[in-house]
Amino acid sequence: MKNNSLNSMLKSNKNIIMQLVILGVISSVCILISPILLNFYLSKGSDIDYSIVMLIIGCMVSAYVIQLLIVYVKNRFAVSFKVKQSKLLYDKVFKLTYDKYIDLQPSYLVERIQMCVITLYNLFAEGLTTIIANIVIISFSLIFCFTINKVIFLLLLI
Repeated sequence: MKNNSLNSMLKSNKNIIMQLVILGVISSVCILISPILLNFYLSKGSDIDYSIVMLIIGCMVSAYVIQLLIVYVKNRFAVSFKVKQSKLLYDKVFKLTYDKYIDLQPSYLVERIQMCVITLYNLFAEGLTTIIANIVIISFSLIFCFTINKVIFLLLLI
């Protein structure tokens, strides 16, 4: 990565970010579908049989498995991201002149580098992916509400 701007970091990590967003959306759908299915079958007046219970349990188990997969992907991403970014920043420190290095206070400089890498990782792995997944979920929920009742849709927009 020659240019260490936020855009270049986004572009170089877009695959992992998209994986986390997709897994977050799928996990949220699996979590939300259980109460929706229960409500649907109870409002329809039909009995809840073994296949419906197994479907709901399957949704809950799949949400749990996807959450474990998200943790695995985040940890794999954390290792590669933190090593790559730390190396990049330490390379810049090694290129400093001695006077500049002393002026920047060496121990404080190392601490700042570590904090920068951790903050960037949290932005990419937690903040950005969660925001994008929530935007997708809210958009689909609003579209779903629009198809059911336009008044509820308008109230949700306010």
